[in-house]
Formats: sequence, structure tokens, C-alpha cells
Amino acid sequence: MALPFTTADEALVARGPSLFLLGGGGDRPRRTLGQVVLPRGTYTSAGALPTPLSGLWAGLLGGHLTTLGGFDGKHSVTASHQFEGGRWKNIVLMPYGIRFPAVAEAHGILYEAGGLTTGEAGQGGPNSGVFSLNASGSLTSLGSLPVALYGASAARVGGSLYVIGGETTRGYLDTIYRFDLESREATLVGHLPEKWAQGAAVQVGNSLYVLGGENATGPLRTVWKLTIRRAASG
Repeated sequence: MALPFTTADEALVARGPSLFLLGGGGDRPRRTLGQVVLPRGTYTSAGALPTPLSGLWAGLLGGHLTTLGGFDGKHSVTASHQFEGGRWKNIVLMPYGIRFPAVAEAHGILYEAGGLTTGEAGQGGPNSGVFSLNASGSLTSLGSLPVALYGASAARVGGSLYVIGGETTRGYLDTIYRFDLESREATLVGHLPEKWAQGAAVQVGNSLYVLGGENATGPLRTVWKLTIRRAASG
């Protein structure tokens, strides 16, 4: 199948037999909310986002389609929206606008790390903050990473949040940080085979699969399996 338009920096969410495409458009964000019905691959419009967004995160929180952050064409946005009862509602405001965050969902809670921020007059840059967000919209600051970054991927394994790769103002990263959700301390626990950002990571048992992404050489097509050797409690 093919989409009826080109797009980049969108979010993709699987729900039942469908994939939902949200936002996208790079520097010219869209309000796209599209649905792809599997296995036929038929694309239809499923409505629209409350505002044009690219570089956002989207997923299911409390069973509802939820967005976090993004770029509206001028600034990184502070809002997190949730689709419930046929309409979008704002469930929380981040302390700063953010796009390209590293986000993982586990047990009905979102964990967010890093991201590219934008303040007044477009000022901003990579961020090191780590937050949690539950389905009721309660936002909690958990601490910070040792380095400010964006475009990383995240996965929760046991009682830890793993933040993989990303970018800083100096370039791409190959780092793997383990953020302990109980002690709220971050530790550098490993390195990727190469520098990597803007890809995807997913947990399967005690392993993380990392795929796609990009670095200074361009887009990547590699897939890595990372084994978590130290079991995390929680």
C-alpha cells in the first residue's frame, strides 16, 4: 500500500486491527489523523488533531489515543491531548514545550525523557528531564539524565527506564542510559554499535530491539537486539 501523501516526523499507533497515523509533515506540521485498516491496508481519514503537529509522540494511555508534545510550526508544544468521547481534550501541560521526546508506556503510565524544547522567541535546546504521566493527567518530575538529548528511544524493563541513543548539540549518541525509577538515578550502562537517533525501540522479555533511525551517514536499516543482563526490580 501507499499513503495518499508524503510525510515525516509523524506518530504511528496500533489499536486493534488498525494503525493510526497522527500528525507529521516535518517543518510544515499537519493535523492528520488517519486510519489504516489491516490487512487490506486501506487508508481513510479518521478526523483531525486539535492542532497541526510533527515530531510528536502518540500511543494508548488508559485505552485512549494520547499525544505528547510536538512541533506546531513555530514552537515545541507543552500540551498532551487525549481522544475520548469523540473529541480531543487537553489532559496536562508539560513545564516546557517539547518535541522528539523518548517515551515508554508501561502499566498505564507514560515515562518521558529528554526532548527538544522551545521557549520564548524560539529559544531552547535539548533537555535532560525525566517525567511520568498517568491516565488521569497527573505529571510527576522524576529527575534528570546526565546529558541533555532528543531523538532518543525509551523502553521500560522491570523497574528501570532505558534511554537509547539520541542527539545533542554536538551530534549523535551511541549511549544507553538506565534510569532507576525507585532511586531516580541514571547510569551509563552500555553503548550501541554505532551512533543512532530517531529510530524505534521495543521491549520483548528482557531484551530490547532497536531498529531504523539515522546518524551522520543518513537513514539506517539495521536492527539490534540488546540483552538486559542485570534484572531490574519493580
